[in-house]
Amino acid sequence: MLFKIGRISNRDLILGYLAQFLSMANGLILLPFILGMLTADEVGIYYIFLTIGSLVVLSDFGFSGQISRSVSYVLSGADSLQKEGIEISKSNSINFSLLSSLVSSAKYIFFRLAILIFFLVGTFGTLYLYYVTDGLSSVSNLTLIWLVFSVGVFLNVYYTYLSSLLHGKGMVTKSNLSVIYSKALNIVLTMIFLFAGLRLLGVVLANLISPFLSRYLANSWFFTEDFRKGLRDYRGKNLRNAEVLEILWYNSRKFGLVALGSFTINKFSVFLVAIYLGLSEVGAYGLMLQVYGVLATVGSVLVTMSLPRFSSLRVQGEKDLLIREFALSSTFYYLTYFIGAILLMTFLYDILDYFGSNVSIPSVEIMILFGVVVFLEGNHTNFATLIVSSTKVPFVKSALIAGSIIVLLDVFVLEFTSLGLFGLVLVQGSVQLVYANWKWPKVVLNEFGISV
Repeated sequence: MLFKIGRISNRDLILGYLAQFLSMANGLILLPFILGMLTADEVGIYYIFLTIGSLVVLSDFGFSGQISRSVSYVLSGADSLQKEGIEISKSNSINFSLLSSLVSSAKYIFFRLAILIFFLVGTFGTLYLYYVTDGLSSVSNLTLIWLVFSVGVFLNVYYTYLSSLLHGKGMVTKSNLSVIYSKALNIVLTMIFLFAGLRLLGVVLANLISPFLSRYLANSWFFTEDFRKGLRDYRGKNLRNAEVLEILWYNSRKFGLVALGSFTINKFSVFLVAIYLGLSEVGAYGLMLQVYGVLATVGSVLVTMSLPRFSSLRVQGEKDLLIREFALSSTFYYLTYFIGAILLMTFLYDILDYFGSNVSIPSVEIMILFGVVVFLEGNHTNFATLIVSSTKVPFVKSALIAGSIIVLLDVFVLEFTSLGLFGLVLVQGSVQLVYANWKWPKVVLNEFGISV
């Protein structure tokens, strides 16, 4: 019997917002304490860690999303996976042989990715951090802090397969609950460690420990008794693994390149700021990226949560319903982002003053301009998500080109002008406005023959 992936309920939506809010809790709940209790250099290093963490998340080469979508297809009745497009299901039962191969392939992929990322962080990451921190001397215990952070990176990459499986099952409520419990634990541990005087070491320790709770919950919620029973006959007999790996890699490499392009567009500039402007400016720039990242992430939560549902509707040929649900998700993004941006610009400066932040925030002009840039970025990303639900990835080349141009222009601005952070924001917004901001919404509208 098929596993039904239903619509997002009001309860799911509330839990989704809470999960996204807590996922960004370091930028909201903990941020005043981090800014007030860490030195400017420690805050700068903290934002470098966050940026490396973002790179690590993106560097899974799109396997997490591809695995999630593939699980959704199989649970919706697909008997085979396609390299491109989808096959409308005519089956009334789950193909547990194919599902077993997917699970085995997911573990295989992410263990090897974790080893690769750990090696890269341990070599190139160490060299970069050594350079920008005067030989790991600008912050006390930095060597130990970096080691704890690196181990956390390895574990987070490997256990990504669990969240991919859960998302593919369409269990948005369970997935969000696991995030909520884990992030709540992270907040408690971080506060305890900060007030115990562990400073930046306490922050990375909390980030290392707290995810184990969500991993345990995700494992127990995906592998229910029915699923364990269905998979049991195929344990150790996954004859389709090579075929599944080939199909997953076919599109995942595209998603990986898109992720790389996305990172160079949105986050690579943090590394350049540390080199050209110093750790204190990294703190200011990173703070701006983080607070607007909260708005974009929370605003897009309904689109993100609905991806398994979108994939399922495509398999079932429900195009009209797909359009209506995506339109609703987009409307949530517009309303949430605009309301959040107004509140942000009204209260953020006063909040930072109240908590005695050791890091300043960029000027109002830079903040407003960056808010517009992030809004347009989030909008075309939502439309790209709908395109991805069909396993098509037409934006690889454009993402890589845009990312390369932005990095080159960022270096030029920092090296030869005095524009500083304003120049970085202007570069990102201008390059994206030329193509991506309008292209991917237009592709979706043309596909379904609908107007804005």
